[in-house]
Amino acid sequence: AEETPFGDEYLSIVFHNPEFGNEGWGHTSDFRKLRKNRKGRWLFHVKASPGVDQVTLRWEGDASLFRKAYLKALSTGRTHRLEAGGHYTFNMDGPSASFEFILK
Repeated sequence: AEETPFGDEYLSIVFHNPEFGNEGWGHTSDFRKLRKNRKGRWLFHVKASPGVDQVTLRWEGDASLFRKAYLKALSTGRTHRLEAGGHYTFNMDGPSASFEFILK
């Protein structure tokens, strides 16, 4: 069975680093180093307690990192262009939502 976070109410962003294998609940950070070409993909899941209907993800960083940055919603397959200091709001349609942060 999958572990749950502490407390009755929660909202967690969980990264699954493929280099670590299957670690159950996952990791709240993924500190993989950027390659010299600054490309990569980071799979993450947003997990929430019942009653959480809408979530807004926000990010910060050097604008040069966001020149070719995208957020892919794995449930729909839709890809959204990201900008430094931006945000993305979505509806939780269950206990978790899966995304991929992509640098091309």
